[in-house]
Amino acid sequence: MHETSVQSKAIVRAFYGKDPSISYFEGCSKGGGEALMEVQRFPEDFDGIVAGAPANALTHLSAGLLWTGTPQRSRLDDNRRQTAGVISSGACPSEQV
Repeated sequence: MHETSVQSKAIVRAFYGKDPSISYFEGCSKGGGEALMEVQRFPEDFDGIVAGAPANALTHLSAGLLWTGTPQRSRLDDNRRQTAGVISSGACPSEQV
């Protein structure tokens, strides 16, 4: 993001003959995480930054995906197998106890 900011300001300077008067960055989710990283590393790049719903706790987010994603996938597969068994046997789900 820093290099994009530097190059963009150079393009504006070349086209208009002056620096931009203000410069803002807005990002959400992954872009929000980029916004947080940008303001920490290069606070002088922008006059204001909006970091909406930043995906910045990647360790916790990844652990959450491992915890919730795998069991849900297993349950879904089990449900599909059970449904396929009911359909192939000709039994209605309401008849099963």
